[in-house]
Amino acid sequence: MSWLRHLFDRSCAEYDRLDLDADDPVGDLLAEFERGLDGVGEPEVTARLARIEGVLNEWARSRKLYGHVHDDALALKYLHQRYVNYRAWLRWKG
Repeated sequence: MSWLRHLFDRSCAEYDRLDLDADDPVGDLLAEFERGLDGVGEPEVTARLARIEGVLNEWARSRKLYGHVHDDALALKYLHQRYVNYRAWLRWKG
């Protein structure tokens, strides 16, 4: 059991090191999406997609994607797909 406690402690230390309480771009993007898409136009959707892609590009520049990034990358993938589909719907709706 001590290895599990050690793993948890290291995870908490990494969270603190990354200062995710104060600077969590994925959390911010998820919160923005949770507010809904009613009234969000295509320019705003495109801007949100650019922010998502910017976070992913920043991660890619480090050349290594560590385990703690996995869940955030999946969340960004989900958001990206939702926004792409919504933008396609806006264009179709005309």
